[in-house]
Amino acid sequence: MKKLFLLLIVIALASFLFVGCIPTTPGEGEGEGEGEGEITVVLGGSVKINGVDYVKGGEATPITVTFPAPVDGIVQVNVSSCTSTVNTQVFLFPNADKTVWTGSINFDCFGLYYQPCDDTDGGLCAEVPCCQAVITIESGACETEECIVFPVVVDCDPPEIDLMIKFIDCGDPCDPCEESAGVYFEFTSEFGGDICNPEGCCEDDCSGVCEWSFVIEDPCDPCILAEGSGCPVEGETNCECLPYPEEDTAEYVVTFTIADCVGNETSKEITVVLDTDEVVSVNGEDVDMEEWIEFFVTGICLET
Repeated sequence: MKKLFLLLIVIALASFLFVGCIPTTPGEGEGEGEGEGEITVVLGGSVKINGVDYVKGGEATPITVTFPAPVDGIVQVNVSSCTSTVNTQVFLFPNADKTVWTGSINFDCFGLYYQPCDDTDGGLCAEVPCCQAVITIESGACETEECIVFPVVVDCDPPEIDLMIKFIDCGDPCDPCEESAGVYFEFTSEFGGDICNPEGCCEDDCSGVCEWSFVIEDPCDPCILAEGSGCPVEGETNCECLPYPEEDTAEYVVTFTIADCVGNETSKEITVVLDTDEVVSVNGEDVDMEEWIEFFVTGICLET
């Protein structure tokens, strides 16, 4: 994977730094056990992968620092950006007894001169899809100016995926009932490449693929056709969400959503029109039942 080298560096760095919490040690002249405790750091919405915190880029992330004793003075957070050209300094605010300090920090998804920019951007910014930042907690309550230093991986992009879909008649699941039958569909992201060099059309180069689902959104009665996690995305839907109408045609809008492990997501709609016994069209195109059709979400494997 193109980010493998970055992740190996981050994991190696994490083995030398304290991630999330660090024990304090007694000051000179203190008795054994006096002044001992832990300073803990919690990043809201973060996910720990291989011992390293991953966070969603491009939005405010709550941070909570808890000290074992009240802290006088200030507590601040320094955040290095993914490029070494910009740093962010944030001051935290205490609770009543000054042991818990809170605030929020932003992990930017853009860095200066990280990669060539389009001329319309003026050459000033380019998106950084997966990069490492460093958080430093500073306070006069610690024996050294830097209480805790630890790496954070910032994930800015959702997963990439394309699918092949095949619609199949459900038959009549409740014969001799009078309820109408309908269709379901099979789906797979495993169709890229060729027989000699197969490749999946589902990937995420940072925190990884987590949840995905096919849902007919309805504020009163949403219908979940299928859901799962990780790659590959494959399986089949149920026979409950796409029934044939008793007359004329019916239109269903199926929303496919896929998210990485820190919450970056992408979605695509599939508009399915049925008549009383077959699929009329999918996204405005005529289709044949039981034949695979292309459904591109990001264009990773299919033409857009």
